[in-house]
Amino acid sequence: LSEAAPAVTEFLEGFALSVAQAAPVFAIKATLFSMVVFALLMARDRLHRTLWAVVPREYHDVTHRLTERTSETLFAIYVLQAATALVTFAVSVPVFFALGYQYPFTLATVAGFLQFLPIVGPSVLVIGVAAIDVAVGNVTQAVLVLVVGLVLIAWLPDPLVRPRLARRTADMPGSLYFVGFTGGLFTLGVVGVVAGPLVVSLLSESVRVLADEMRAPHWQESTVTEYGPPVGEAEPSHADTPPPGAADASGDDTPATDGAGTGTGADDGSDADGTTGTDDATDADPKPEPDSDSDEDDGAQ
Repeated sequence: LSEAAPAVTEFLEGFALSVAQAAPVFAIKATLFSMVVFALLMARDRLHRTLWAVVPREYHDVTHRLTERTSETLFAIYVLQAATALVTFAVSVPVFFALGYQYPFTLATVAGFLQFLPIVGPSVLVIGVAAIDVAVGNVTQAVLVLVVGLVLIAWLPDPLVRPRLARRTADMPGSLYFVGFTGGLFTLGVVGVVAGPLVVSLLSESVRVLADEMRAPHWQESTVTEYGPPVGEAEPSHADTPPPGAADASGDDTPATDGAGTGTGADDGSDADGTTGTDDATDADPKPEPDSDSDEDDGAQ
């Protein structure tokens, strides 16, 4: 015990020194993060329109489904964090009371708050309490709080709450959420607590979209979103539409054929009957031919 106390004290001193050295960098990063989040919240609509503008129109519906899935999953993760924190608090109160600590309610509150923050977790509190017990010479109490606290306080709330609540909040099976949570935590660290379930959820939604398109080649959503027409709905083409006034100028819906003495209505003034303007003028006002025989007979008489 006399040898363990200096070691624990040295460890705590080194840990406090490292925290003090990293505090300025952490403060700068926290300030920058707050400014970025504030700017994104202020210009949320503008950012939303800008991001949707670079997405092709035929992919708007698929992108909308993935966006909705992302929103639901992130909301579920935050709700799960709050629910897990409450369960951690409820479990910590009787555990710390049974272990004989003087302030079980305060320790349980700190454990629940640390559980809500995925970066640290209540295991930091359990290890700190055990270190204090070792420093005062209560090694048995330290070992007991490490074993019981790490199992019941730090580990049990996650598998007890997250898989069951994830199915109701994110419409995702609890097994998939647990795989994403544990896989992300082991692969990416503390970021994987959020990134792991999000990646699994987006992968599941992508498989659903692909399955829908394979079952129905001309599949399209019945609801048109505000971001554009659904997938598969083609816009009307104006390539074959004649310009305004073209039908009135020609006077006929059928195109003119090539041939001798024929042309379009715009060139020779053809009317709806297909005759040229010269023929119409002749038929309408014919000139009388002089009667030469009658004039000669009158002269002879």
